[in-house]
Amino acid sequence: MKIPDREVARLTGHGGTEPGFGPNPSQILPLKPRSLLIVEQKILTGSSDRSIRLYNPAKSFNSTPGSGLVQTYSAHGYEVFDLSITEDNARFASVGGDKQVFLWDVATARTLKRWPGHFGRVNCVGFGGEEGNVVVSGSFDATVRLWDCKSQSTKPIQIFEDSKDSVSSLHVLGHEIVTGSVDGKMRLYDLRMGMIYVDTIGRKMIPQSSSTCPIPKAYPT
Repeated sequence: MKIPDREVARLTGHGGTEPGFGPNPSQILPLKPRSLLIVEQKILTGSSDRSIRLYNPAKSFNSTPGSGLVQTYSAHGYEVFDLSITEDNARFASVGGDKQVFLWDVATARTLKRWPGHFGRVNCVGFGGEEGNVVVSGSFDATVRLWDCKSQSTKPIQIFEDSKDSVSSLHVLGHEIVTGSVDGKMRLYDLRMGMIYVDTIGRKMIPQSSSTCPIPKAYPT
């Protein structure tokens, strides 16, 4: 694959620190096409200007400010740190300095859920469970929290408190959740087995049984 050597499109509209730049960049994620025919690829961005924007780069013209903008999502009161979208592109989650987790409807730009509970800024977010019905968030408060999209409750269905410092990243793959923390450790939560595997730089991963890692109901057993 040839490495790109020229600018293809410039997406404008965000104010403040643009995504991908500055001390607290938010993640830029491609919006997967709704069919197998990849005609146009959209991009979802979050910024320190507290807004989330959906762009179509194919309709972006460098000389026209704001061209290619499809939708703007406004609800955050603080900068946006991370985004995650479901496989069907119907919903996405966003997190930031609000100490909350936001669940959005892509088409209508409405917030479907707002989950409070974290005691510090929320650094990372991802979808898990069947059909993306569980949202996983990691925070500066050193916790990982799981939220049920189908429940009317605003309380988390599971809280992991194993990190000794801010949870800076996470990835959900099937029944496993991998987290990275400022405490220098990577943790893999195996929800089926009820085990935590901890990896410290220079050491082997050590399996640990944990009472804090039962299998959530939202995950298949």
